[in-house]
Amino acid sequence: MTLRRFFLVALSLLVLLLLLGAFESFRRPVETETVRHLVILYTNDVHGHLEKTKGGAGAAGIMARWDREMAGGSGRFLILDGGDMWTGPVLSTYFQGESTVEAMNTMGYDAAALGNHDFDFGLGALRQRARQAHFPFLAANVRDGDGNWPDFLRPFTVVEVNRVSVGILGLTTGELLTDTNPTAVEGLRLIPYELALRDAAAQARAAGAELLILIGHLCKSEAYRLAPLAAQEGIAVLGGGHCHEVVNDVVDGVLLVQSGSFWDGYLRIDLYFDKSTKQVADLRSVYVRNLPGRSDPRLEHLVARWRAALPPALNKAIGYLRRPVGRESAAMASLLTQAWLSAYPQAQIALANPRYIARPIPAGYLTPALWFDILPTNNSLLAVSLSGEQILALLEKHRPLYGGLVERNGQYLLENGAPLEPDVRYLVLLPQALYVHYDVRQFAPAMTSDTGIDWRQAVIDWLAAHPTSPTQPLDEILP
Repeated sequence: MTLRRFFLVALSLLVLLLLLGAFESFRRPVETETVRHLVILYTNDVHGHLEKTKGGAGAAGIMARWDREMAGGSGRFLILDGGDMWTGPVLSTYFQGESTVEAMNTMGYDAAALGNHDFDFGLGALRQRARQAHFPFLAANVRDGDGNWPDFLRPFTVVEVNRVSVGILGLTTGELLTDTNPTAVEGLRLIPYELALRDAAAQARAAGAELLILIGHLCKSEAYRLAPLAAQEGIAVLGGGHCHEVVNDVVDGVLLVQSGSFWDGYLRIDLYFDKSTKQVADLRSVYVRNLPGRSDPRLEHLVARWRAALPPALNKAIGYLRRPVGRESAAMASLLTQAWLSAYPQAQIALANPRYIARPIPAGYLTPALWFDILPTNNSLLAVSLSGEQILALLEKHRPLYGGLVERNGQYLLENGAPLEPDVRYLVLLPQALYVHYDVRQFAPAMTSDTGIDWRQAVIDWLAAHPTSPTQPLDEILP
């Protein structure tokens, strides 16, 4: 093939693709009295990232984009979230999510699924956020001790959008009871996704819903598994969350979407619903990055007001780090466990789970506010009596960060050089969430005491008691 012929063929293919795209766009339904156009804006796992991040322009940036999209009127828009709304940076965590819920009210959210981290501050705080929110929290698979839905959530809600009655169903993660501080979910239980989904769908239809949408704190794998059942129930869109994935796919005719995390982006879903046939006539979606650009002045003012409400001491330098420290590094293990064991010297060993460390420690000046970003959940340190054999089992199965031990030639030794004896009991410090996530309860349910020491404050106090600076950085203390 000559070069001229190659370019002619390539040009012909390009023209064909453009024509096909134009034809596809032409085939998009036109809104009529019976065919109604709805636009869904979907986020998940925003984690209170009100301010700009490396990946996105924050709440004010995304709101500016939504303002432009709604310039012709907001009557056809539906704004939904897949949960884990507020545990994150200090601007949200310090206020137990109050600042984030105010922002979401301003942004016009219509409903949100509850994520596991939305329980982090306890049921009292969750009830406060539910009363504050102008939108319902949804989780059809959560029950209280009497088998009823708790008062801070609903299984579904029905809203009118552009003359279509939309039933929005909600699910939380099946990991809620094992991936959350046990004191925060005490008295709650879960029922299977499938049972909850069928029940909520039936109730929403009985309440007049014409179109069903599911929002859930569900990873991609779980959403794929639920898609066939969602299709059977006539659910058009399944929004997920929990694993911070970007998803935009169709399975068994159900659109599966997730936006990643931190308001770094969102899904715009254009849905045409035919009221005469009660069917979706057309469904399209696109992932939109929240890149830096314009900012909504209302959100900018809101964020500035909440930042001004933080105690000044939170931004006071208490240390200096020359190089970043990774979440799973030996330096992170050393810092956390040294601080905890210093706060509770009766213990000999400390364990930490990198899963609950939200981010690395950045280089530069260290402040208490930074530690709200790194350890955002509320956790008290527990003192647990464990045998050497049980400690070894935890180390081998879960590979936690640890302190008070050193490993030499495949053998664990205490810091004084004595071997870890299988039949000897040791006092071990660990956060409440790790106690549940690693199922330490199976070893020592009656040999555990709450020290009352906050895992984050212990680190802040240790750093304040061991001054570091650019000339004598924390790096010189850590391995």
